[in-house]
Amino acid sequence: MKKIISIILLTVMMLSMYSCSTPENTTASSETKSPEYIVKSITYYNPLLGDTSRNGPNDSHSEKFDYKILDAYASRDTYKKRISTMNEPTKIASVLGRNIELEYAETWKANNTEYDHYVRVNEMSVYYDCATGGMIGYEHVGECLDRNYSSPVRPDSSEQEYIKYAKQIILDFSGKSVEGCHVSIRTRHGEVKYGNYHNNWRPGFESFPEEREVIEENACYEISFWADICGIPSNEKIVVKMTNVGEIMGIDAAANLDRYDLYKDAVIDVELLETTVMDNAPSKYGATRYMTTVLHAQEDALWAECDVINRWESQGVQLSGGNQYFVKLARRVPVE
Repeated sequence: MKKIISIILLTVMMLSMYSCSTPENTTASSETKSPEYIVKSITYYNPLLGDTSRNGPNDSHSEKFDYKILDAYASRDTYKKRISTMNEPTKIASVLGRNIELEYAETWKANNTEYDHYVRVNEMSVYYDCATGGMIGYEHVGECLDRNYSSPVRPDSSEQEYIKYAKQIILDFSGKSVEGCHVSIRTRHGEVKYGNYHNNWRPGFESFPEEREVIEENACYEISFWADICGIPSNEKIVVKMTNVGEIMGIDAAANLDRYDLYKDAVIDVELLETTVMDNAPSKYGATRYMTTVLHAQEDALWAECDVINRWESQGVQLSGGNQYFVKLARRVPVE
C-alpha cells in the first residue's frame, strides 16, 4: 500500500514539474528570439548629386544619385499618371462620419503608389490606396462655409484642442495613428486690405474667436504631423486642413510614418553630415549658403535629402540657386 502511495505521489510531482516548466521554457525562448533585421548606422557620408536648380553652381565631381532608389522619386516621370478608368463605378463609403455614395473617377499613379480617385460631384474627392484599400486623401470642393458645423472645436478653442481633433480625424479617416509624432500648425486668415483679398498661410497658431461678416475671412488651420530622427524631420507628412469650427477642408494621409520607426535607433552625426555636404558642394562667389535636410525611410536604408542653397546679388537683383544631394545614413541588414 505504501509502495502504491509513493508511486502516486511521485507521478503527481512529475506532472506538476512538467506543467510548470513548459510555459517557462516557452517564455524564455520568445524573449531571446532575435529580430529579423538590425540597423547599422553609417559613419562615412558620401553625398550623391541629385538635381541642380536654375543658377545653381556646376558640380562635375560628385557621383550622380539614382532616383529610383527612393519611393518618393521612383516614378518621377509618371507622376500623377492616369493608368485606368475601369474600376468599381460606385461605392458606399463612410467619410467623416457620413455614409455617402461615391462615383469612380480614375486610377492614378503618384510616386510609387497607385490610388483610386472617387468623387461626389460638386462636394468632395476621396482617394483610396489601391494596395491596402484604405482612404488616404480627401478634398472638399470649394470653400467650407458651414459655420454651424458640429465638431469638438470652436473659434475660441486652443491650439492643443485643434491638434487633438486633427489626430482623431486622421485616425477615424485612415486608421493611422499620429500619436507621438511631431506637429506644426499654420493659420490662414483671409482679409481685405486696400481693396485686395489676402488669403495667405502664416506659420504658427493664431486665434480669431470673433465671427467675421464675410465667411471666407474666418480662420483656417493646417496641421501637419511628421517623424523625426536625431532632430532631422521626415520628408513625408500627414496633413489636415480645417476651418476654425472644425469643418474639414482636406486630408493627406498617404505618408507611411511608421517606416521611420525602423530607424529610431540609428545614430546620425548631424554636424558631420552638414559639414561633409557643404564642403562637397560648389558655391557661387560671394554667395550666402545654407542647407536644409529631410529624411527618406526605405525598407532597406535611411537617406538624407540635403538642399544646399546659394543666395547672392547681381546688379541689384537677388538671385538664388543650389544643388540637391542624397546621403545614405543607415541600412537594415538581415540578422545572420
